[in-house]
Order: sequence, then C-alpha cells, then structure tokens
Amino acid sequence: ENGTQQIYTVEFVFAPMSNVNLAAITVDNAPLATFDAATINYIVDLPAGASAPNIGFVAADSTQMISIIDMDLNGTQILVTAQNGNQKVYSVTYNVALSNNALLQDLQLYNGSQFVSIADFAADKFNYCDTLAWRTATVPAINPVSANKGQIVTIAYNGVNDTATIHVVAEDGIATVDYAIAFPVRKSAVTTLSNLMV
Repeated sequence: ENGTQQIYTVEFVFAPMSNVNLAAITVDNAPLATFDAATINYIVDLPAGASAPNIGFVAADSTQMISIIDMDLNGTQILVTAQNGNQKVYSVTYNVALSNNALLQDLQLYNGSQFVSIADFAADKFNYCDTLAWRTATVPAINPVSANKGQIVTIAYNGVNDTATIHVVAEDGIATVDYAIAFPVRKSAVTTLSNLMV
C-alpha cells in the first residue's frame, strides 16, 4: 500500500539426463535388424574371408557422449555415457563362416638354393611332373603355399620314380583337394660302352 515491492526469484534446476540407451546400431550404414535398446550383446554373421564391417550408432538424445572401440574381427564396443555419468556398453561380435577353399595359392620345389614355383602351376590343376637329373636319388623338398590360413596341408613323399601327394583340407574341415607331383629320373643319354674287357 505504501509502494514497497518484493521481488521473488524462482530458479529452475533441471536434473541431468540419465538415458544410456541408443536409438539404433548400424552395420555398414544399414540398421541392425535385431536391435533393441535394452539388449547389449549382438552377433553379426559374416561370410568367409570377410573383413570387419563398419559399426555405427544413432544417439537417443543430444546430451549423450558416445565412443566406439573397434577391435577389428574381435568385435566392436559402443560406450554410451549419459549426462549424469551413467554408462552402458553395447557389444557387437562377429561370426565369420569357415572357408571351404581347399585350393593352394602356389606349389613350390626346392632347387638347391631356394623354393621356386613348379612349372605351369594353376590352383585348379592337380597333377604335375618334375623330371629329375640322371642318378638323382632323392626328390626335392615341397613347399605348398596355402590360399587360406585355416587350411591343413600334409605331404606324402614316395621317393624318385614315384609320385608325391599333397593333401589339402579346407578350413571348414570338409572340402579337400589332392595335388600330385611325379618325380621320374631322366635316363642316361649314354648309349655306347667304354673300356669293355673280355
């Protein structure tokens, strides 16, 4: 009534956001079909020989801090930190199919100083012949070069004038291929007798 005024100040304090959920996870820019915000572990199937896909995310709100830990084919982790400090980790692991490739990348023979590719090698050619010099008593060492790190390769040596076999089992343990190398010894070119005594 006397003109005195009183000013009241109301201050609004907003509680920090606590949301640690993602809105989506992407695999090579495509949405992960099985994504559910409450599910933290995912498995992505990949074909044999594939490299790790590019994993991305869609944040649920703009206050979240999100980082990606990329471990190549060992998996990817997405760490979500809410505004209030709460955290959640989403994990994506990969199931890489086993290769059925049982073909070799190369087939090499030791020439006395180094391994060299056998003549006319082709991955889908399975029979070879390496003629040895006259009087050679042993076959050269064989070096099969795998086309896939999961292949199991065994060699059966059978001596000169015989055939060595290289058996290849694919990574899947099912597909197999056999390569064969014949090692005939060249016959002597001498056709006359010398110092024949009667």
